[in-house]
Amino acid sequence: MASAASRIATGLHLAPPPSWKLVAHDILCGDPLNVLDRLDAAVQVAVDAHNLEAQVGLAATAMTWMLVDWARFTGWRDWIARFEDADATLAPSDEAALNLTRAMGATAAALLRGDSNDALRPHAERLELLMAAPCDGPQKAVQCYLAAGALLPWLQMSGNPAGLQALNARLAEIHTALPATTPGGVYLRGAWLAVWAQYLHYTDRLRLPEARRALDEYIVQTASIRLKFRSARLAVEHSVHAQNVDAADRSLRDMLDVLHGQRPMEQVIYNMCAASVAGMRKDAESGALYLEHMTRDLAAADCPPSVATNYLQSAWRYYFAMGAYEKGAELCEQHAQQAHTQHAATMRGMGALGRALHVHQAGDADRKRLREYLHTGLAAVRVNKAFSYLGTVPEARAGVSALALREGIETEFVLAALKIVPVPPPAWADEHWPWAMSLRCFGGFRNVAKFAEGQSASKASSRPLNLLMLIAAHGAQGLTVASASDALWPELDADQAENTLSMTLLRLRRLYAEADLIQRNAGWLHLNSSRVWTDVMALEAHLDGMPDIDAPEPQRTKFVTRLFDLYHGDCLLGVDDDWAHARAAHYRGRVTLAAQRALQLSMQANQYAAAEHTITCAFEWGLDVTRLLNAVHPGHRAKSDWMRLQQHLKLLESG
Repeated sequence: MASAASRIATGLHLAPPPSWKLVAHDILCGDPLNVLDRLDAAVQVAVDAHNLEAQVGLAATAMTWMLVDWARFTGWRDWIARFEDADATLAPSDEAALNLTRAMGATAAALLRGDSNDALRPHAERLELLMAAPCDGPQKAVQCYLAAGALLPWLQMSGNPAGLQALNARLAEIHTALPATTPGGVYLRGAWLAVWAQYLHYTDRLRLPEARRALDEYIVQTASIRLKFRSARLAVEHSVHAQNVDAADRSLRDMLDVLHGQRPMEQVIYNMCAASVAGMRKDAESGALYLEHMTRDLAAADCPPSVATNYLQSAWRYYFAMGAYEKGAELCEQHAQQAHTQHAATMRGMGALGRALHVHQAGDADRKRLREYLHTGLAAVRVNKAFSYLGTVPEARAGVSALALREGIETEFVLAALKIVPVPPPAWADEHWPWAMSLRCFGGFRNVAKFAEGQSASKASSRPLNLLMLIAAHGAQGLTVASASDALWPELDADQAENTLSMTLLRLRRLYAEADLIQRNAGWLHLNSSRVWTDVMALEAHLDGMPDIDAPEPQRTKFVTRLFDLYHGDCLLGVDDDWAHARAAHYRGRVTLAAQRALQLSMQANQYAAAEHTITCAFEWGLDVTRLLNAVHPGHRAKSDWMRLQQHLKLLESG
C-alpha cells in the first residue's frame, strides 16, 4: 500500500521527495568546499521528518567525508551522536547500500572517537567485506570511494599491506564508474591517488615516483586546484626525506599558493610541513613558531584528539631532527595518552627510540638502558609493522638502526626496514650496517660486496683488486692518482701509469653492482664513505676518540676492546709489495702509540684492569708489548701494579 505522502504527491502530480541516497550523491558530486555544510542542512530535514534511515545515511556520509577530505572536522561529536542514536533505533535491513553505509558510519565513528582496535575491528572487517560487492553504477562507486577513507586507516593500523593493495586495486577497477563530469567525482578519485601516494611515501619508496606521477597527471588532466595542495605536500615531504632544503622551500610556497582559508586542516598541514623543513635547517626559532601555529589551527579545525595526534607527532619529529631526543621522547609519551590505541603503542615505541638516542648521545655509558629502550621501541614498531619508523627524520632513523644492528636487537626487522626506506648511515656506523661494500684490511684482505651480473670474486683479476686494496689502505683521505700510479706501476712513466690506472679503475668499478663505490675527484682516489665501510676508516675515526685521564675504567677498557676488534694484525697481511708493507708499518705504528697512551693513562689513573686488558690485546695481535711497558712513566713503575703487569706478560709469553 502506498504511503499517505505518496498518495498526496500523486494526487497533486508531484514527485516524491528524493531518497537520502540521491541527496547524498548530489551533495558529494558538488563543490567539495560545500559538502559538510550541505550535509548538515540535509540531516536537519531528515531529523524534522523523523527519517532514521536518512539520518544514519547522511551522518555516515559526513563522517567518512571528513576522513577522505581532511579539510575540517567541524561538529564531529554531533555527527557521531546523530549516527549512533539513529542507528541504534533503525531496524536491520537487507538493502546492500544501507548496510554498506552503516558499516562506513560505525567505522568512521570509531576512528574519530579513537576506539580501541578490538572495538573497531568488527565494523572495519564488515566494511571491507561489503565493499567487495559488485559496483552497479556511479552511486555505488562514490560510496566505495568514500568508504575507502574509513577503511584505509584501519588497514594501516592493523598492519595489512595486502588489504591495502587490494583496496587500491578495487578503487582502480571502479574509478571509471565515478561521475567524472562533476567536481566531487573528480575530487574523490584524486583524493585517493593522493592518499595512496602518501601511504607509499612511508612504506614503499620504490613505487612512490609512479604514484606521484599518476597524481600529477590527474591534476593536469582535471585542473583540480584542491588536489594541488596534496601534491605540493607530497613534494615537501619527499624533499625533507631527501634533505633537499631548496626543493622543500619551493614546495612550501606551492602549498601556500593554493591553501584555502575555509579548510583549516590545510593550515595545520602547512605548518606541520614548515616545522619539518625548519628542523632540517636546524632553525629552532622558526620551527617552534610553526608548531605553535599548527596547534592553534588544530583547535580551529575542531580536530578529534585521535586524529590530532597524527599531526602532533610533527612536534616530536622536529625535536628529533634538532637532536633534542629527550624532549621529543617526552612529547611522544604525552601524545600517546590521547592517541588511538594502535597509534599510542607506536608513539610509545617512538618515545623509547628517542630515549635510546638520548642515552647514546650522552656517551653510551649506560648500555643496559640503551638496549632496553631499543628493545621496547623496535618491538613496538615491528608489531605494528611500522617499517618506515622515524622516516621523516633520517638522522634519527639512521642512528636507531645503527645502534640496533650493533647491539643485535631486532636485526631482521631493521634490515628489512632499511630496504624499504633506506637512509645514509651515521658517521659512526660500524660493520653491522648493510653497506654496499665492506672491506677488511687488517690481518689480510676481505671484501664483501654485491658483484655485477656475470662478475665474481674468482673472475676479478689482480690489478683491479690491488687498486682497491691500495685505496682502502689509505683510509678516509684516500690518495692522489699520481701516488697510486707510482705505487702500482713504478716501471711506467707518469702518463703511461696514469692511463693504466684509469683503465684499471674502470675495470674495478665494473666488477660491482653499485656504481658509486670508488670515487675519483680532483686528482684524488677514495672510497665513498656513505656506501663503503672499511676497518681502516673505522680505526682512524676510533683513534680520534681516546678517553682522557678522567675517563672511568669501563670506558677505557671499551676503547681498547674496539681498537683491537678493528686491528687484527698488519694491514694487508700477505700482500708482498712495498706499498702494502708501508701501509702495514704506518698503522702498526699508530696502533702501538694508541695502546701505549691507553696503558699510560690506565697506570696514571690506577686502573689496573684496563692496563692488563691493554697488554693482553696488544700481545695477542703482535705488538711489541715490552715497548709499551717501557714507555710507562718511571714514576709509575714503582707501583705494585707495574710488577703485576710484568708477571701478567710472562704468563702470556709462556703460553
